Amino acid sequence: MEFVFRLKATGMPIAQIVEFAELREKGNTTAPERLKMLQEHEKRLLAELENKTHSLAKIREKIEYYKKLAMRR
Repeated sequence: MEFVFRLKATGMPIAQIVEFAELREKGNTTAPERLKMLQEHEKRLLAELENKTHSLAKIREKIEYYKKLAMRR
């Protein structure tokens, strides 16, 4: 159950979580399908993380800009 909560917390759609759980119930023969689902989810998370990291860097640049501007006053 903890893993299901982790999938939800990382943005996996409920329909995919249900599909993952149903595959899990079918046993180890569904391991390749579950592996593919997790790899695709990982790929989406990494892209999202890269995007957020880039956005954070830009926000930090603006913070430094405004700090310098504020110090001039």
